[in-house]
Amino acid sequence: MLLSSKAVQANNLMYIADSMYSRQNYHEALQCYLQVIDEDRFLKQDFSLKFKIAMCYLRSNDFEDARAILFQLRKNNTALPEYLDYFIFFSFYKQGDTKNIHFYSSEYLRNHANHFFADSVLYHLADHEFVQKNFRVANQHYARLLKNKEYKKKRSFILTRIALCKYYLKEKENALDQMYQIMKNYPSSDEALEIARMFNSDTIKDDKFVFAIADVYLKHREFSLLTGELERYILSISNHNIKEKARYYLLRVYYERGNYQSALYGFKNMLQNLNNKLLESRLRLMIARCYLYLDRKEEAAISYIEYAKLYPRRRLAAETTWKSAWIYEELGDIEQALELYKNIIIFIIFYIFYQFKSI
Repeated sequence: MLLSSKAVQANNLMYIADSMYSRQNYHEALQCYLQVIDEDRFLKQDFSLKFKIAMCYLRSNDFEDARAILFQLRKNNTALPEYLDYFIFFSFYKQGDTKNIHFYSSEYLRNHANHFFADSVLYHLADHEFVQKNFRVANQHYARLLKNKEYKKKRSFILTRIALCKYYLKEKENALDQMYQIMKNYPSSDEALEIARMFNSDTIKDDKFVFAIADVYLKHREFSLLTGELERYILSISNHNIKEKARYYLLRVYYERGNYQSALYGFKNMLQNLNNKLLESRLRLMIARCYLYLDRKEEAAISYIEYAKLYPRRRLAAETTWKSAWIYEELGDIEQALELYKNIIIFIIFYIFYQFKSI
């Protein structure tokens, strides 16, 4: 009966520990697992239990105790060698132990090259080399990771690290081109913001780079920083078209901050006196949006329709037509709304036709 009671108590503790472990409460889980071992001596050599204890130590940054168990399991068992070797490497990585990081990553990549953890080892190794400023080696590791589809979600991060490696290796022309592409393709990413903050209007004179940075700052709502950079940039250039584009971005700050009345006044004034015709479509779209946010719905609908008529080949023509139809429906003008809804398909056909024509 005594043994049975202890077994029941151990099972209850194991259930509690596993529950804590699944909720990532590793310190509490560890205490329960250690109690389980005290209650049931037959579990002292249980592989699964010891592995979970090692993971609790690892997640609690107790790397030496974690490794002691992992090394013991590796020596006495043939089960899960890829996992044990990975977490042994990972414990050294978390400690920043360069010598052992190099040794165990090399061992892992040689012995388990086809395991899915191999790329994770390579990823952490690349990060370590980057932090250690071994940029040439880090660049090689990151370049290998780009070929792996599993790292698609980290693509912007990896591309940024590759660009930074090249930048610090004095391959600046190539690096700046890659940085520009990252900001254009991933403006909402933390990596794009990291790149944008590396530069200011005094160090970058390429206007496309400046406006890529501006798009990133808008996405991240870094309005004060953007305003200061643009004002300095405007004072440093003489090209009137580029000055107008910079002023357009300053007006976008008013819009993004919700100051729609001031933004509307600025956009309309710029449109009336516009020299840079490449900005016209943007200004017309922003004017329509300002009207809508100011609840001047009929003026918004008219502005959206004007955009579609002026730029029928553009993808946004169908969207602005739909928006104007929706506004008229909201205003109760069902006849006008239906007529506009019918026109949406025409603009979609226009867009598709001219897309294929340009191929």
